[in-house]
Amino acid sequence: MLKNSAKVIKYSLIFVGLVIFFIFVKTLKIEEVKLAISNISYSSLLMVFLLSLVIIFIKAVRWKHLVKKITGITISTNFAFGSVLAGLAAGTLTPGRGGEIAKPLIIKATHGVPLSKSISAVFIEKMLELSATLLLAITSVILLGGTILGDYIGIYIFGASILLFIILIVKYSLFMKKIILIIFHKVIFVTSIKDKAIKLTGVFFESLAILKKKKVAFLFVGISLFSDILEVFKLYYVFRILGINVSFIQVLFILEASILFSLAMMIPGGIGVTEFAQVSIFSALGIAGVQLSKIAVLIDRLFSYYLLIIFGILVLIFHDVFYKKEIRGKVT
Repeated sequence: MLKNSAKVIKYSLIFVGLVIFFIFVKTLKIEEVKLAISNISYSSLLMVFLLSLVIIFIKAVRWKHLVKKITGITISTNFAFGSVLAGLAAGTLTPGRGGEIAKPLIIKATHGVPLSKSISAVFIEKMLELSATLLLAITSVILLGGTILGDYIGIYIFGASILLFIILIVKYSLFMKKIILIIFHKVIFVTSIKDKAIKLTGVFFESLAILKKKKVAFLFVGISLFSDILEVFKLYYVFRILGINVSFIQVLFILEASILFSLAMMIPGGIGVTEFAQVSIFSALGIAGVQLSKIAVLIDRLFSYYLLIIFGILVLIFHDVFYKKEIRGKVT
């Protein structure tokens, strides 16, 4: 019953996302799209694609080192790169970017790493990403003078709540662990599920200890911030090659706020809602060229998400072929 309900919710969210995306595309003026694309050089599009790959590479390096710190297993950068792409592809089918579960499944299949450890690594990675997003979002509001905050107060309350929760988990890990275990005992009635949740919680908080070391924490947060800033630069670059007069700080706000919005909406992969949010925020900032901004957002999403999904699907299907050399004896 629960599985059926989850499937209904999942496919309903995907359907809503696709509808929003279709409506978004329908608002485009074909002639303007043709004109804009004709004015973009192949070298500019190649630059956008290369930036997308560099961002994936940075995330792969972060994943590689997280896996090493938490599991003691060394994976190749190539394997980590493919894992990130696989997670991106699987995210199109799961709410709230839950597709990252693909990474633990692949590393279990190739290296025999227990899911409890690799899932803990994913949770910590998500915490790092969210922290970076929230820090940059707050920075953008400050640099824009704070006047824009009132229009997006709901998004930022949502984001601030997540950041507070992350801080509490890291700072007061033992206390938070006790609270979470008490909640599990109270709300989970199926013994097998409860036991798995309790085990995963224990492994997660053990893994979280790596962030207690300031140098390690700063390193991972720094990598996450660098990755996010490159994402902002990529979108800024697309705006500029289309002749849109927008500042880097405005793009910073547009991107980070749209990420928070898409997370709150829980649409798998942020399909439709990310494009809608970015253009809506662009318009709210009073920047000229709303029609061009739609084209810019689509170009950015094409190279940073939709195109990469294809590569990710190939990794999901053929990971045992691509990474034969990575397969080792299973960890007990």
